[in-house]
Amino acid sequence: MKSPLATLALALLPFTFSGTTQAATIFTSGSEDADNTVLIADATMGYNITPTTNLELTALGFWDSDSNGLPTSFQLGLWQTTTETLLASVTIDSTDALDTSLTVNGGQWRYETLLSSILLSSGTTYTLGFLNTIEMGPFDYLFLNQSTITTDPAVTLSTERFAINNGSLSFPTFPFVAPDAYPGQFNAQFTIIPIPEPTTATLAALGTLTLLNRRRKSQSVR
Repeated sequence: MKSPLATLALALLPFTFSGTTQAATIFTSGSEDADNTVLIADATMGYNITPTTNLELTALGFWDSDSNGLPTSFQLGLWQTTTETLLASVTIDSTDALDTSLTVNGGQWRYETLLSSILLSSGTTYTLGFLNTIEMGPFDYLFLNQSTITTDPAVTLSTERFAINNGSLSFPTFPFVAPDAYPGQFNAQFTIIPIPEPTTATLAALGTLTLLNRRRKSQSVR
């Protein structure tokens, strides 16, 4: 027969953690570049992201400038920056659904959900990038300036990166010389992992458990 203490300990298990998951997206608003900047073909463009809390990467997305179809398919990837290890990759085209919850300058992101989510650790830097297979002018892509960019507090951005004429999706090795601008052509969606914390029921049960334990010790001394 289980002791009252063991029974109470088992009862605590469902109440050990609380909190709900919350969706997060890197870019939430921005502005389209008006200069003559061109994204060259066969280059992997990217930037570093660092989670401020533990996250699960659930989808990668690409911006459709007029929300009526992409000019071609695009490969996207996420790497662990220090080791340059590819953790996830997808190919996005016009068959991927638009995210109608957010519109930037008439465009919306198309997302491809990962087959399995990827755990991203708080404080670890990752690199998000895409292979640009065609030459894209300023009216074909979204370019977000740091002064106008809005990002989810679950991540911080730093260091735009690139790899020129590599012909395939690869880690963008070289840092860009203008750290005040990031290409917003690609995006990512996360689930914020709730921080474990005791519920009110847990705290009350733990208090009862402590009292019972003290009482048992007191009776054994007698």
